[in-house]
Amino acid sequence: MLHNAAAATDDLLTRAEVARYLRVCDRTVSRLIRTGQLPASRIGRAVRIHRSDLLEMLDGKPIISGGLGAYRE
Repeated sequence: MLHNAAAATDDLLTRAEVARYLRVCDRTVSRLIRTGQLPASRIGRAVRIHRSDLLEMLDGKPIISGGLGAYRE
């Protein structure tokens, strides 16, 4: 069970990691999250993005997400 939890956290990316991957600024990633185009989860004060959600967004697949709404950096 511990192994599965470790594998699940490997799939989580920070905003900075996503920004580097997309070659955009951090604010662009924040805007994608805020508008619901890129699903994200809040873990405490940290924001994390699932790698699979990022790849689905890039593939143009529809993503059903409420976003983080009043997300603040």
